[in-house]
Amino acid sequence: MSNFSLPKPDLFSPFGIAIVDDKVNANDSKDDSKTERIFLSDHGSSRLVWITGNPDLDPFQDYLSYWTSPSKVYPVTFPSQVAADNSADNIYFVQHGGNRISKIDIKSGIMTEYV
Repeated sequence: MSNFSLPKPDLFSPFGIAIVDDKVNANDSKDDSKTERIFLSDHGSSRLVWITGNPDLDPFQDYLSYWTSPSKVYPVTFPSQVAADNSADNIYFVQHGGNRISKIDIKSGIMTEYV
């Protein structure tokens, strides 16, 4: 087990996680390094964090945040469970405070929120 943290002053309140192999390195048999795409929902700040890196090192030093749209009812959308589809090209997560389902298309980097 390894402990990782986001760089300061960023705070993190993880709730859900999906981990998929990075297809770029998975197709290169000469590359022995292990690279994964890690998707974590940040329950407290209304975002999904996308990390790409070697899990044996500290992958949280470089990450991308996908912020959800504000909720009309609650101040935070509370993103929670995260799942990858069978192709690992799309990531889905629910916003139980925002009453939405979100999808991130990994190839385009576009997030869509469904009401």
